[in-house]
Amino acid sequence: MSKVGAWVGEPDLEDEETLTWGIPVAVRNGSELPVQVDAVNAAIRRWGYDDVLAAPEGTTKVDYYAEKRFGARDEAHLAPGTVAPGETVIVRHSYQAGAAFDQSPMVSVTRVVITDAAGYQWEMRSGRAGPARRVRQWRRWWWKRHGSL
Repeated sequence: MSKVGAWVGEPDLEDEETLTWGIPVAVRNGSELPVQVDAVNAAIRRWGYDDVLAAPEGTTKVDYYAEKRFGARDEAHLAPGTVAPGETVIVRHSYQAGAAFDQSPMVSVTRVVITDAAGYQWEMRSGRAGPARRVRQWRRWWWKRHGSL
């Protein structure tokens, strides 16, 4: 599983009226055998510049850091499918940011679940250091019944 990776490309604006962004998510298989990519989760954070240099109500102190405002964090759940050896699969996700946020969203891959050619399931998370971790059989059953690991 050390030769399989996922990353996010640069979001591009698909529709200016509704502020719909197209987010490309790429999965690359550098191994000699095909893999089944079961899930790719991506975190999407909108950001904009609302209430620049606004003072909180009831105070006269100006908050100079009010311009760094983030919107809610949204999740994109994708299932690219089978990836052949030496191939890169790009899956596009459409995301509507809303009228208040006209900047491109910040997107990062948080979790990838892969089944290798031997039938073993592996999980990679961006917040964990080290190689991919194998998902044991009892966790595979739990995931299928409850929808998440």
